[in-house]
Amino acid sequence: MSPEATNTDMPAVTTQRQDTNYVELEGVITSLPELRTMEHGDMRGTIQIATRRVYTTNGDTKNRDEFHHIVAWNSVARLLRDLKPGDRVSVFGRLQTRTWSDKDTGVKQARTEIVAESVILHH
Repeated sequence: MSPEATNTDMPAVTTQRQDTNYVELEGVITSLPELRTMEHGDMRGTIQIATRRVYTTNGDTKNRDEFHHIVAWNSVARLLRDLKPGDRVSVFGRLQTRTWSDKDTGVKQARTEIVAESVILHH
């Protein structure tokens, strides 16, 4: 059926595409987890993971490593406590960019992070 074709027996349906902010990464932890309790009582945990993309250019196999900042809150943050550099994990979450001004220079800073909704340790 062409896009212009309609079925008069069916009601008109309009769909709108929803934007999706979903990230799934598998990589290796490169830093010790940092955990802290915030003023309001929530626990915040951070780790960094590395992922590797292997590709071929002109017959040469190359690697490109990327490093990702992961932020987790509360129950997911508590899971980070037992992780260590070298552990392989899968992280499921969303991208978030935060901005702040440097305390000393006043220069605006920005960082895009993955806010983890789930972290799975691979054995």
